[in-house]
Formats: sequence, structure tokens, C-alpha cells
Amino acid sequence: MKYTHSLIFVLITLSQNCNHQENREGQKEFEDSIAILMSHELHLPDSLMLFNEGHNSIICTKNYLENEIKILSIIENDCRNCTISQLLFWDSFMMEYDNQLEFQLVLIYCGPDEYLRNVLLDELGVKLPLLFDTAGIILKNELFANPEYRTVLLDKENKVCLIGDFSENKQLEDLYLEEIKQQLY
Repeated sequence: MKYTHSLIFVLITLSQNCNHQENREGQKEFEDSIAILMSHELHLPDSLMLFNEGHNSIICTKNYLENEIKILSIIENDCRNCTISQLLFWDSFMMEYDNQLEFQLVLIYCGPDEYLRNVLLDELGVKLPLLFDTAGIILKNELFANPEYRTVLLDKENKVCLIGDFSENKQLEDLYLEEIKQQLY
């Protein structure tokens, strides 16, 4: 499988942070989940609200996500500062790589959207399209139970290629970018 080397690297990187027995047991469960996910498509809720530069619309998630390489990241409404940090990271990331590589960034915000839409995005000047999952359906997928695993790279068939939040891990970010380049060229 062409993702084997990438998967091994990600799992080694993630397992270096496990210092307790319970973390090792959780890591084993996570590795088992990844093995299952690597051979299946990631399915998202059928329709989510898309917010793009001041406009709301309900979209068919399947059509929105098909036939493109995607970085999908879940942003949960559990901490205002964390939400701000994630939005600013993705805004900066897209400014750096959007014109260099052909991939789609899919940000899914879970939680009430009024404050984010009406205040925070304007204050931050962030222009990224956001999908809203106000019911938190996506978080019911066990893959996304741990916040560190809420960023994934999906291929054109929506199969998981890589998993892990690379906002504070340059090696993992480089791995994502290399995998995107391999899939494109």
C-alpha cells in the first residue's frame, strides 16, 4: 500500500508522546482504527452549512468533497483561544501553500456558529470557507475522539492517507505536503 511509509512515520511520531500505560492502550486502539480506516472512505454528514465570505448555504457534502485531495480539520467550540489559534494557523497555511499545491482545505466547525460567523471571523479577517456541523455529528466518529487526530489528509476517493494535527509539528506538516505532492505528480 502506497501510504504504508507515511502511516508508520505518523504512528511513530504520535507514539513518542505516550508515557503512560493508558496512553499505550489508547495508542493500540488508535492504530487498530487507523488500519481499518486506511481501506475505507471517510464519510461525513450528508449536508452541512457552508459559510464562505459572508454567505451561508446548505451543501451536499459528497459533491463538495469529491475528486480532490483534501486536508480536513475539525475545529471544536471548546475553547475560544484554541478556535482563534486554529483559524489563524489555517489562514496562514493557506496563504503559504494555496497557490503552490492543488488541494482543498476543508474546515468543519462543530458547535454553535452565531458568534464565530458574526463576530470572530470579521475580527480576525479570516476568509476561509467553513462547514458548520452545529449538531456535532462528525465528532461521533471515533477517529475524531482525540483532538490531536482531528486533522486528516484524504485522497481523491476520501480515503485517509495521514492523520494528525500538524499545526505545531513541522515534520508532520512536511509529511502532509510531501504526500500531497506524491498524489498530484
